[in-house]
Amino acid sequence: MDIDKLRFIRIIDPVHIPRHLVEQVRDKDFTVDRFYDYQRLVCVENLNGAIKANPLNLLFVIVDEGNKVQGFMWAVVDPLCNYLCINTFSMESEYWGAGKAVHLLERKAKEIMEGANLSKIYWITNHPKHSERYGFKRSKSVLMEYKGDKYGQDIYGERASTDRDGSTDDTGTTTVSSDDYGRSGAGGAGRIQQSLATV
Repeated sequence: MDIDKLRFIRIIDPVHIPRHLVEQVRDKDFTVDRFYDYQRLVCVENLNGAIKANPLNLLFVIVDEGNKVQGFMWAVVDPLCNYLCINTFSMESEYWGAGKAVHLLERKAKEIMEGANLSKIYWITNHPKHSERYGFKRSKSVLMEYKGDKYGQDIYGERASTDRDGSTDDTGTTTVSSDDYGRSGAGGAGRIQQSLATV
């Protein structure tokens, strides 16, 4: 397989991603169905009745010369801190050897970074030693995880049964509308939106 003949095509509907490529992503914190549902929600935005690609959510399929999908990449742009974050990358197994797939990912990420004038690239991975072999380095920022405990709420907003002193916690909760989750605001995307229009 000639990896140099593969190309990235931006999509706005995850239906083009073969299910097995999402299923093979290791250590994911989401179900395959939730991935597809989420991408359908955030790939496009409705601005004054006009449907447009969300400039901050970048979903690509990677196709061969015959336009057969061989992989996909999902990345997001953080306009506040001016960086690209690669959330998920998956390729058919025949492209895994000798870091070929990682170099393909690196080239595309650099292209986006330079085209949108972003300052850096983050790659969320559970296998940092593998990434370090191919030029990535550990960030000075560390991703911390909190799953909820008896003192607070878990990530789904479920109330813990007791508070610090063991009494029942009966305070109210705040919810966020799912219609607004993951959407970019009208402001803040200006320059990046224009730069990513051709990505």
